[in-house]
Amino acid sequence: MNSSFAARWSLAGKNAVVTGGSKGIGLACARELISFGATVLICARTPAAVEKAVASLNGDGGVSFGCASRLRTCHNFPRHKC
Repeated sequence: MNSSFAARWSLAGKNAVVTGGSKGIGLACARELISFGATVLICARTPAAVEKAVASLNGDGGVSFGCASRLRTCHNFPRHKC
């Protein structure tokens, strides 16, 4: 990637939230955001899937965190933790 392109699209110092980020398109989006320098929070329904995805993302050199939640039911979302 040339330096002007990288500087233009840099997400260094930015945060991103990816819902459905434990697999498929969501996980691919999280990886791409990390490749541009963002810190990523992924949300998915099952804690095991979140833990596996976060370990994978962090193992690739990224900075990511996870939150298991059903976003459809907002009262279950742990806002104070994410």
